[in-house]
Amino acid sequence: MFLSLRNGSILIIVLWIIIILTILAVSISAVASAQVFFTRQYRRQAAEYFIARAGIAQCVAELNRDKEANTYDALNEGWSNNPELFNEKQVGNGFLTVSYEYSNYLTTLSSEGESVLTSTVCGMVDEERKININTASVTVLQALFQDRAALSSVQAKEIADSIIDWRDTDENRRENGAESSYYQGLSSPYSCKNNKFDIPEELMLIKGVRPEAFQSVKEFVTVYGDGKVNINTASSPVLKALGVDLSLAEKIIRCRSGSDEIEGTEDDEVFTQPAAIISTLNKKQTITQGETNQINNLITTNAISVKSTYFQIISYGYLADINTGEVDRKNSKKITCIINRNGKIVYWRE
Repeated sequence: MFLSLRNGSILIIVLWIIIILTILAVSISAVASAQVFFTRQYRRQAAEYFIARAGIAQCVAELNRDKEANTYDALNEGWSNNPELFNEKQVGNGFLTVSYEYSNYLTTLSSEGESVLTSTVCGMVDEERKININTASVTVLQALFQDRAALSSVQAKEIADSIIDWRDTDENRRENGAESSYYQGLSSPYSCKNNKFDIPEELMLIKGVRPEAFQSVKEFVTVYGDGKVNINTASSPVLKALGVDLSLAEKIIRCRSGSDEIEGTEDDEVFTQPAAIISTLNKKQTITQGETNQINNLITTNAISVKSTYFQIISYGYLADINTGEVDRKNSKKITCIINRNGKIVYWRE
């Protein structure tokens, strides 16, 4: 009987040892599986990151090639529209894509209102197609907010004055503007910057700029460049903000679009220099004396150019699915940056 009890105790001990070893083995397996999973994820993310970086390098190389090619920048050039170079370009076992959403803001001359055609374009976005909020006049800023944010002239003037107050170096408040005395009185107080905008998102700190107002103008504003707008790439809302009426803005865009009426294609008309704008437009359609005066005003005030210096890059890095070999777009690395013509990075976001 004593032997039976002893054997039973040994059996129980052995069973406990087996249970403990099993639990330990399962735990080790779980930890190892997690480590393998995270290692694979890290390797995948690292690969996607460097593929996206390769997209940026492609852009720098394209700008270097373009630098010597033309004295102008237009939407039909390789930096702006080049699917062969920027659309799912294979890099090792992955792919890179550099693309942006382009909206053609042509307004029908009827009660139908604005007709916006948006398409995905493989290439870069020049910042000079936008209004520079560090240099734009109060008139241009007011026109932009009044048009795009559907604000009254009084509301738009308040925002425009407040933008000027934000970027100037003094505490002298403009008629409808705001300086530190206003911002310090808010529930979450802060001081007026009294310096240039570093990013367009700073607009949301400005008196009168609600989130919806910023969203309506964000694609039309920049903080880069000398303030001159590239007439070869500017959209209709930007041209209108500069003082161009709707009819002339449409004529400019339709002229740029060429015979196929699609911008970014080989048959596009290009304004090679500001002095050639009127003659180029007259080849395609009749330009009135009033419209001629508008263009001459833009030229004499140095509001426009035909060249761009800063470019936004939105680069995606993908890997192919291990099992199917197809591009896995759901899992990708996105890098947004802005570079100048010489490849210097002035903005970076991952």
